[in-house]
Amino acid sequence: MALSKITTNSLAANAVTSAAIANGEIALVDLATDAVGSDQIAAGAVTGDKIGLTAINANNIVDGSITGAKLGAIETLTITELSTTRSNTIAVNANNYALGATSGNITINVAQSTYFSVNTTNSSTFFFEGAPDSSKATGFVLEITSGGGNGVNTFTQTWPSEVKWPSGTAPTLTDGAANVDVLVFITDDAGTTWRGAASQLDSY
Repeated sequence: MALSKITTNSLAANAVTSAAIANGEIALVDLATDAVGSDQIAAGAVTGDKIGLTAINANNIVDGSITGAKLGAIETLTITELSTTRSNTIAVNANNYALGATSGNITINVAQSTYFSVNTTNSSTFFFEGAPDSSKATGFVLEITSGGGNGVNTFTQTWPSEVKWPSGTAPTLTDGAANVDVLVFITDDAGTTWRGAASQLDSY
């Protein structure tokens, strides 16, 4: 005897509730395509702990199906992938990547931020890295305190040979423990050439 199907007409309204279905009882293979519509899922019904790893991939998401209105407000977003590619990105309200009070070799990695600050405690040699490939351009701001010295000792800052200054001359940085200079650097050839300029000198 053939088994008869259970149709929606065979079930009374609200006959089947979530309490009547054991965990894991219904698998994806048991559901017809489009069996569950977005209007049938209550707000907050699907949480992160109910979505298995690799459960959603690019093949499951139709182009344009995820919009800002569907995501709602995202207060905190943690990205654990360290190797990312950024394209056509403008950094607004970039974090101040504070290098602290230091001297000697100082590396600035523009993959970390577009705004850096440092308080030099002696003469230093700067290194720039992290520039994107030559199909893109990037730049950063460097806020340097006591770049010319601490008011007692004179400091010399050595810049990468790739930096090109106006008229070929680096700016004379300010001597003073609390005196700040602001420098700007840009590149459009993967860091082969950095254009440097003083935005503000002796700002305090």
